[in-house]
Amino acid sequence: MKVSKSFVIDADVVKTYDAARNFLITLGYSEQSAIRPTLLVLKKRGNLQDPSTSKTAAHRINLRVSFNPVGDLQLYSTTLLTIRCDYNVKVSGGAATSSDRAKLENEVKKLRHHLVSKKTIQPLSVTSSTSRFVTKSPQPKILEVSEAVVSGRITTGYKGLDDLLLGGIPENYAVLMTSPSSDERELLIQKFLETGAEAGQITFYVAVEPGNGRALVEKFPSNFYICVCNPHADMMIKSLPNVFKLKGVESLTDIDITLIKAFRMLDTSQSGPRRACIELISDVLLQHHAVITRKWLNGLLSQLRSRGFTTLAVVDPYMHPQEELQAILSLFEGEIMISEKETEEGTEKILKIRKLYNQRYLKNELNITREELGF
Repeated sequence: MKVSKSFVIDADVVKTYDAARNFLITLGYSEQSAIRPTLLVLKKRGNLQDPSTSKTAAHRINLRVSFNPVGDLQLYSTTLLTIRCDYNVKVSGGAATSSDRAKLENEVKKLRHHLVSKKTIQPLSVTSSTSRFVTKSPQPKILEVSEAVVSGRITTGYKGLDDLLLGGIPENYAVLMTSPSSDERELLIQKFLETGAEAGQITFYVAVEPGNGRALVEKFPSNFYICVCNPHADMMIKSLPNVFKLKGVESLTDIDITLIKAFRMLDTSQSGPRRACIELISDVLLQHHAVITRKWLNGLLSQLRSRGFTTLAVVDPYMHPQEELQAILSLFEGEIMISEKETEEGTEKILKIRKLYNQRYLKNELNITREELGF
């Protein structure tokens, strides 16, 4: 069983690291390795009791605690600090239960309150460039990641990713998700589309295959639109007023004309955020290469921004030379990366925010699984 829990505090990272280490050792953990003051790796052995049977089983807990400042703020100062606890629990002859998960989550709460009681949390000092006075906030503040939300964000539909983005993708931004083909990638796209459609937001999906949008286009005929660029589009999806079909990605002009027609169909009285997902960039890049793709994509993103869309685009980095990938990356204000990492338990998917221009975000890595994404 894996459990991840984070919270955000205004804190001195060195004092917080030392206080957290000492507290966890009192709980029976032993230190395995450390990079002071940013990473602490511990383990603990013992017994877990199943409340339904009163039986106990030997277990081993590996705990990785990271201490990361938000955004690009200086590390060794009082600043907004993220503390993330990643547990990996192995139970001999059985499996961990929901009550075991609750115990670990409660342990993180105890750690949080201990840090407050040890006064590692300090008021932020804010100095104005036009004044000699320093103003300090009257009370230290500690936040759950879910509470550290910046205004003007568009939720992605996945809480873990929204936490890293401090609430979601900044409104009217275009963000590129670089990820190999995987269930986790498809589920993230599905959540992004579903969340917009279910909230009544105008939602566009441009793809080679309709997979993630096939059910949504029938369920939300007034606010969900799909453009399928595939020679077999007629066999893949029904012909509906909110469905647009093209024979492929050979003619980028045809894609532009089709999308402009779709934009003209929108109800101008319908206010609120708009979102778009562009999932055919790899196909376009393979067909047209970097120069033409960059020119076309630059025009498309400008069209979407001018119409109030927040855009999530997707590309498979393993399908293209590095120089072609870099040619389109610079067109986006943000990058979300999904990569693979080999561990003792097998291959894990790791999600991380690589950039978010002129915006605050968390630099943590996030383990993602199909189960967490609702598979």
